[in-house]
Amino acid sequence: MNTKLSGFSFVAVALWGASVASTGLQASEISFKVALSLPERVDGLPALRSQVERRLDLLGENPLDENAVRELTYLYHANGFVDRASAFYDWLIERSETGEKRARLSYLAADAVKEKGELVAVEQYLEMSTSDFRQYPLALARLGEAEMKSGDLEEAEAHFRAAISQDEKVSMARLGISRIHETRGELAAAMWELETLLSYEPDNYNAQALMMRVLAQLKEDDQVFDLGSAFSRSRMPPVEDPWLEVLRDYMFDPQRLDFIFLDYFTVGDYKRALSYLDRMQEIDPENARFYRYRGTVFMEEGQFDQASIHFRKGIELGGDNAESYPLLVQSLSRGGAPDEAEAVARKGLQDSEPSAVLLLELARLLVDRKAYADARETLSEAHEIQPYDVEVLLLRARVSMWLDSREEAKRSLAMVRQLAPSDPEKLVRAALVHMEAGSFVDALPLLERAVKVKPGYKDGVELLVDAHLQIGGKLLAAGDREAALASFDRSLEVMPISIETLMKKSQLLISMNRFQDAERTMRQLILNGVVNPTILLIYGDLLYKNGRPDEARSTWQRALDGLGKNEQPKGLRANLLKRLNS
Repeated sequence: MNTKLSGFSFVAVALWGASVASTGLQASEISFKVALSLPERVDGLPALRSQVERRLDLLGENPLDENAVRELTYLYHANGFVDRASAFYDWLIERSETGEKRARLSYLAADAVKEKGELVAVEQYLEMSTSDFRQYPLALARLGEAEMKSGDLEEAEAHFRAAISQDEKVSMARLGISRIHETRGELAAAMWELETLLSYEPDNYNAQALMMRVLAQLKEDDQVFDLGSAFSRSRMPPVEDPWLEVLRDYMFDPQRLDFIFLDYFTVGDYKRALSYLDRMQEIDPENARFYRYRGTVFMEEGQFDQASIHFRKGIELGGDNAESYPLLVQSLSRGGAPDEAEAVARKGLQDSEPSAVLLLELARLLVDRKAYADARETLSEAHEIQPYDVEVLLLRARVSMWLDSREEAKRSLAMVRQLAPSDPEKLVRAALVHMEAGSFVDALPLLERAVKVKPGYKDGVELLVDAHLQIGGKLLAAGDREAALASFDRSLEVMPISIETLMKKSQLLISMNRFQDAERTMRQLILNGVVNPTILLIYGDLLYKNGRPDEARSTWQRALDGLGKNEQPKGLRANLLKRLNS
């Protein structure tokens, strides 16, 4: 091969020199002769080796085959051989006939040298890219980033704003402007940009992190705490960059593909994730981990039978049983085969070291068939292996409640609160265990914490309202009307327009002869659109008792007018007529 390439090497070196002279760039010190040799690292990547050798052979036959040079460049770039890739980009840029074509290649070259940390070259390539073609906002935004890193904030801001003028949702540009504002001490302006960014990309953790820093400077400690809780759970998809998409078809390094697959899978973009998984399995068809990945995608899409097939294949290929067996059990259970799922769980426990995750799956199956004593024993074993597993603790608490071991359940739930103090979903699930057992007072601290961590969290708010309501009902049944009223008021503090709470509060106030307070409570219902003949009858009665007979009659007449032919409850018409005729 070296003999065939010697002619190309001579021509290429000459062109390389001309290219560097015209652009002023020295992107890499690697020579074309080295770049045209087979990299040693491809020996462990047979699919990549084959692709590189094919292009090198083409160049041996035709030293000026531009397509072969471009494809070899992309292969090097996409698989991490950036020195070799950058050695070819200038030559390709020099030979490009259109501005957009040069701009794309310059943009790719910037991405390649960025991986090597050559920030000056990155900025130079991006300047070339945006000079040749101004209509790609991501190039403008990336140039702004490079300029900001070099300390040129004015130029950086100009390029960020140019990017946003073409596409207002270029998050890296808006984030860059926010950082510039923060650097200048313009905190209100930084907050506006960040709030705008998060309105269309709420899980952008870079924006969340910067907002936390800005809020801390503004002394908004409560907002910093709330945002910090969201930040710990945020996810951000990879930046969609069409000009870099060309590299995907040239990726033959499974590890690099794996990282990108997981980026998309983590944010639920399964279509794009699978495009990378397909390539991974094409390159390495016997890799058990890839079957586990595909099975997990099928699980997320609700195709449990297909998921089971892939999990089984992964186990057959010697996959990690600690991860594959629990997933197989889940797919069988959710696919409607609980008996088979239990058999697989027990086999998995025999075939490998005991796993807390697999024991948890077995315990869930035992709970489903109401074998609570066996489930508790299984969960105790899981707890010994992994004492800080929140899922084990939650299920163990629920089973303990069912078996009337309340103190054991309370200990498990107390640990959940310690282990997941900023996870509203887990806090609510812990509270539900208490509520299902009738322990509403014990549920309150968990629900209050969940709502504090995530204000407006629907499940947390609704359950907190219900917990106060249930506590009030118990106090009322015990004869403590003042304490019951206070509990109803706490419920309304959480949700001011809770129909059930307002009704119960108004009934309690009427029983306490506090008619003016009851009238105000009923008015809240009516003002918020909760109107029916029964409510109007009660409201009219309160108006009458409070010395406003004309308003009372008007309200009763409205209730009568609202009755249909099939009045409910029966006798309501007669009661209204009696009041109106008295």
